[in-house]
Amino acid sequence: MAACDARYKFLWVDVGCIGYLPNTNVVAPFWFIADEAFSLKQHILHLYSGCNLNDSKRIFNYRLLRAHRTIENSFGILVARWRIFQSKLPGVPTTAESYILAAVTQHNFIMALCQPEPSRYCPENFVDHEKNGMLVPGEWRNNVGRLPHTDLGRLKSNNPAKMSEIMRNTVADFLIKEGRVHVAV
Repeated sequence: MAACDARYKFLWVDVGCIGYLPNTNVVAPFWFIADEAFSLKQHILHLYSGCNLNDSKRIFNYRLLRAHRTIENSFGILVARWRIFQSKLPGVPTTAESYILAAVTQHNFIMALCQPEPSRYCPENFVDHEKNGMLVPGEWRNNVGRLPHTDLGRLKSNNPAKMSEIMRNTVADFLIKEGRVHVAV
C-alpha cells in the first residue's frame, strides 16, 4: 500500500492526532482510499455502491474517484518508467523490497526536480486528466498492461461497521454542503 500527494509523489505520513473537516467541528481522522476489495473501516473509505444514489453519495463517489485516480496514476508512472516492475521481480523478497524503495526514491526525486514544469519523465498527458468534462486516460496506460492491483476482485465481506458507515455519510454530507466545489460560470 502507498500514500501519495496530488503531484504523484509517494508519501508515508504518521498522523499522530485526529483532525477536523475544514470549517467544522466534525472530527475527521485520516483515511486511505480503497476499492471494494477492502472492507469499510475506520481509516478506509470506498465508494457507495448502487445505481440510485442521492446527490450527496454521487458527489462523494465522484470526489473519491478523483483521489483514487491520483494514486493509480502514481503507480502507473512508476511502472511505466521503471519497467522492471512490468514482470516478476528477480531475487528474494528483501532484494525486491530494495528495488521498490530505490525506484520510489528516484521517482520522487525526479518528480520534485521537474515541478512545476512538465518533463520528459511525466509529461502533461502522461496521467489521466479531464477535458471538457470527459476523462482522458493517461499515456502511461499505453505503456503498461493492467496493473496487478486492478484485478483483485472481491476478497472480503463488505459489511461495514456502523461507525465507519456513519463517518462515510458525514464526509459525503460535508462534500455537498461546506466542502462543495464552487464552479465559476
